[in-house]
Amino acid sequence: MTNLPIIVLKPQFHNNSNQILIQFKYNNTLIKLTRTLPNATWSKTFKSWYIKISEILNLKIEHFLIDRKTVNH
Repeated sequence: MTNLPIIVLKPQFHNNSNQILIQFKYNNTLIKLTRTLPNATWSKTFKSWYIKISEILNLKIEHFLIDRKTVNH
């Protein structure tokens, strides 16, 4: 299996909203995975993917609820 590049998550105010930049060296596998995130968008300005912080929180809550449901059943 090939090693994936380091991923850096960085807070950034962009497009009038708090965002998280998702930065990594070009890698097709990571690009495909990033595109599966809800509302992940490419920024030409920062040459990075980004997603609203609120979307990250929603994903985290959803993941928590799924894990909790799995453990309780």
